[in-house]
This record gives sequence, C-alpha cells and structure tokens, in this order.
Amino acid sequence: MRVRLHHLWVHHRPALILFSVASVVAVALVIRLGMMALYWHPPEGHPDKAEPWMTPGFIVRAWHIPPEDLAPILGVTLGEKRGQTLGEIAKAQGIPLEVYLETVSDALEALGHE
Repeated sequence: MRVRLHHLWVHHRPALILFSVASVVAVALVIRLGMMALYWHPPEGHPDKAEPWMTPGFIVRAWHIPPEDLAPILGVTLGEKRGQTLGEIAKAQGIPLEVYLETVSDALEALGHE
C-alpha cells in the first residue's frame, strides 16, 4: 500500500492532490447532508391565520379547501384575482387589510379547516 501511494505521489502528484481534495469535499458534503437530514422537520400543518402574502391558491392547498368554497370568502369570483396576494385583493376591494384578513381567518375557522 505504501509503495503504491509513493508511486502515485511521484508519478501522478497533481491527480492525487485533486483526488484528495475532491474526496474531502465529498465527505464534507455527505456530513452536511446528514446533519441537515437530522434537523429537518416538515411544517406542522397549515398557518394559523391568513396573512397578507398568501395567494388564494396557497390557501386552497394549505387548508385543503375547494376553490369554489374559497372564492365567496375572499369576495371574488372563481378564477378572478389569480396570483394576487390577499393584501392586493383587499386593497382592490377597498377593505382595510386587518379587517379583510380577520374576516378570511374567521371564515376558514368556521369551515372547520383551522
């Protein structure tokens, strides 16, 4: 083993150095992946209440609500305001953001999805 390593060092020094560096980097990445896997945990359900950054699509997926049930809660027709946040929808409807978010959160809770 020692003779082989000496032979590699003498005749293939750059390749041996690159291989060693690549091995150290690979081991470091495997250790990092293991650490991340140990500390990773899936999110616990859905958020507690509606937030201004949320879109109708996010609410449909997070709360498992059919879009047909969510549209009347938001005060929009199905498919309207697609991709807009709740903050943008409230502003377009002229409703204060806090009041709108509270109304949406209460409606989600009333549906039994909270």
